[in-house]
Amino acid sequence: MSIPKGTAQLVILCCCIILTYGCAKHKETVGPAPSEPYQFPDTPDQLMANFVEAYSGMDYQGYADVLHKDFRFVFQECDVDKLDLDSNLLGKEQELEVAVNMFSREPVQKDDGSVIAAIEDIRFLDFHPLGSWETTNELAQYPNAVRRTYQVRVEFIRPSDTNILVEGQSVYYVTCKETDCGANELRPYHQLIGWVDLTEGCEVKDE
Repeated sequence: MSIPKGTAQLVILCCCIILTYGCAKHKETVGPAPSEPYQFPDTPDQLMANFVEAYSGMDYQGYADVLHKDFRFVFQECDVDKLDLDSNLLGKEQELEVAVNMFSREPVQKDDGSVIAAIEDIRFLDFHPLGSWETTNELAQYPNAVRRTYQVRVEFIRPSDTNILVEGQSVYYVTCKETDCGANELRPYHQLIGWVDLTEGCEVKDE
């Protein structure tokens, strides 16, 4: 059973903040090896396919490879107020602290002794683009990148507790660099540099 949509976003954000800022304890910082090779992310679409595969597969290393070193996750302002956050941003290191706990498939014990139920599976029920990729300008929050809005519906399966359903829209920013693939051949290599949350809540001011 899934919890109501109105509270689902708040619950998952609370879990993420708890896991990110050190109130939860985890044993390792490395996730399982990917079950199969990912395709080379030479297009933004292939990168997003790798993102879905890594996130739904709960593959820490695969997810880490998707994220650019300057990656930022952007919370909605209303969630910053609800959760009393110092900032509406998570950097790559903070986002991966969240991932290492979510992907462990183990319950997480907080310092007060309470336990956060393990997430056993992450299911993308819907993930489709709205419109085409758009190029940002040099003065944008993520300059010289491309961005696209996706309709998102993701369920976090917790056998020992109620499931969490998150749905709405998110904006993803993708940046590109060239990499030498041998024989002096350069291919575009894409990574996710920004993720702006627009799911079930207040609006986010984007450039």
